[in-house]
Amino acid sequence: MDISLVLQAVAVLGGLGLLIGALLAYVGEKMKVQIDPKVEKIFELLPQLNCGACGYAGCELAAEAIAKGEAPPNACLVGGEEELKLIGNLLGLKVEKKLYSDKPVVNCGKGRNEVETQFEYEGLKTCAAVNAMGGDIPCSYGCLGFGDCVRVCPFDAVHIGEKGLPVFDLEKCTRCRLCEKACPRKIISFVPNDAGIYVACSNKDIGKNVREVCNVGCIACKICEKNCPNSAFKVEENLAKVDYDKCQLALVCVEKCPTKCIKQI
Repeated sequence: MDISLVLQAVAVLGGLGLLIGALLAYVGEKMKVQIDPKVEKIFELLPQLNCGACGYAGCELAAEAIAKGEAPPNACLVGGEEELKLIGNLLGLKVEKKLYSDKPVVNCGKGRNEVETQFEYEGLKTCAAVNAMGGDIPCSYGCLGFGDCVRVCPFDAVHIGEKGLPVFDLEKCTRCRLCEKACPRKIISFVPNDAGIYVACSNKDIGKNVREVCNVGCIACKICEKNCPNSAFKVEENLAKVDYDKCQLALVCVEKCPTKCIKQI
């Protein structure tokens, strides 16, 4: 083998590598997107949890929107007071912490620890997996209790209580709604922050069928609808629903509900 030919080949390949590297560096520099320094500073002040509570897919997009004036400087519900003040100073604005306008409730009154399961489930212990099989509890609308809502919460604001139902820590909850999205049976919902009652049931079956699987479920008797002095209740799809704009917390509904599925917060 002629060693000179080998050396020439190595030299040619090395030269090509250097040329391609230089070309890529040049193209990269020319095509580089210039990031607004203000966006970078705002991003550094955000918690970078990418929780979505602000309505944006991540803190970087939120920072861009805040810098452009497309989102308010206090869009982040998670960041601390000091960080919000620094963002305000950066933008030349006075920033006040947002007050939450809603809070989570569980539209189910009987957890898995209070019912007999229909079969022994030995698969993946998640609500989504069990729900895909139809569920292992009698009520096809009820909370499965495997804690998908707990696992998705980045703020440790929810845990499974003694009954097997989610319990919320409103001091930690940022209202990001990740728990609501994670629940395969959609039993977690958000009600106005000043709401004093909610319906702890999601079952839309007729009353007779509800009674067969749960003694604290809504049986669509319409007692709440007939007795509410402010017409704040309406039974739709066999389920009582509250119109919080009309509700004046007369609490007749709580008193007269035969299954006690209307609960005071």
